[in-house]
Amino acid sequence: MKETEIGLIPSDWDIKKIEPCIGIVKSGKRLPKGYSLSDVPNSHPYIRVADMMMGHIDEGDIKYVPEEVVDVIEQYKIYDNDVYISVAGTLGLVGKVPPRLNGANLTENANKITDIKCNQDYLMYWLMSNYIKRQIESTQTIGAQPKLALERIRNFLVPLPSTEEQNAIAETLSDVDELISVFEKEIEKKKNIKTGVMQRYLSGDERLPGFTSKWDIKSIDELCVLVTKQTGFDYSAEIKPSLVQVNYNNTLPFLQNKDFEGYKINFDTDFYIPISVAYKYPKILLDEVCLLISISGRIGNAALFNNDRSAFVGGAVGVAKFKNSDLVEWAMLYLLSPNGQKMIFENEKAGAQHNLTVEDVRNFSIPIPEKDERIAITSMMADMEKDICQLEEKINKYKNLKAGMMDDLLTGKIRLV
Repeated sequence: MKETEIGLIPSDWDIKKIEPCIGIVKSGKRLPKGYSLSDVPNSHPYIRVADMMMGHIDEGDIKYVPEEVVDVIEQYKIYDNDVYISVAGTLGLVGKVPPRLNGANLTENANKITDIKCNQDYLMYWLMSNYIKRQIESTQTIGAQPKLALERIRNFLVPLPSTEEQNAIAETLSDVDELISVFEKEIEKKKNIKTGVMQRYLSGDERLPGFTSKWDIKSIDELCVLVTKQTGFDYSAEIKPSLVQVNYNNTLPFLQNKDFEGYKINFDTDFYIPISVAYKYPKILLDEVCLLISISGRIGNAALFNNDRSAFVGGAVGVAKFKNSDLVEWAMLYLLSPNGQKMIFENEKAGAQHNLTVEDVRNFSIPIPEKDERIAITSMMADMEKDICQLEEKINKYKNLKAGMMDDLLTGKIRLV
């Protein structure tokens, strides 16, 4: 091993800057003023940072360049033998375009590395490495929106083993990615099946064998003793100044709408509130089984708060405390079903971001079967959720494995035979 600017690497490896030694770094281009991207497919796709994932492009919402301005941005295309890296907004998203998007136009918020003189996948994985992540964190431009300058990418250092070893490292990491992809496709398949089951059985369109009794329809207001949210005044006057970022013994997790979904509650949050302050607001103190629903920003999200531990809610979260806590799980599942989602978004308020009012939540109607049928359906849904969670745990396991492999293989701590 030898000591270098990036740390210890094998003595037979080189270190080179991306430009001019590895490839050429070029920026993307925005549309000319007065033009907008189109949802109508044509032969000129446009890749935004929103479409970029680590390692690949999400093709689910690709936009297209209007025919009349194609020539203006013709030179800002990316090809399947290039590597992209996002340089504004979300920094450091790295990957390559699929063959279907070969020759797509690239956003001005990303750069491409073209004319690559080493293994393309090896370079891509190195740009995903913890070393490069630290470089990005230390060199990004601070402002309203963080940016990563073109010149800084050109000066990134790359450790270079022989071509044969580059190929072997890239192939090994690609194999792990392929395994992760298999699990992700299986999860997507199971989620689609789950959505279909929810549509049939939570709406009453299809009944489980042996059940024929008529369902009741109740509003959330009728089912609850309390439907409320945090007030802006309380937040500004006392709650916000009291928040801390460390989970001390005398604090409770401060749940935001990104911290819950379905059966999942993330108690390892960004902020915590002292118990002495939280207890002053018992209506939004989470110390019993209740329903959480996002009412600002990420609307459509709902969760069962199972009271494994106490917590406190942020301002974008509505809280519904039920007369009968046995109905909370059913109400959560219905709100997440296709019919429930339709009802939520029909009540969406226009504005800078998506919003619901507490009154909207109170008026939501929930169809409710008799207890035995309700238990049978919720048990079926819980089993499906368990299967999905087990697959997600496998994905996390392999992602952690891959992260360790990248650290070892890309710096030569472990050599492939």
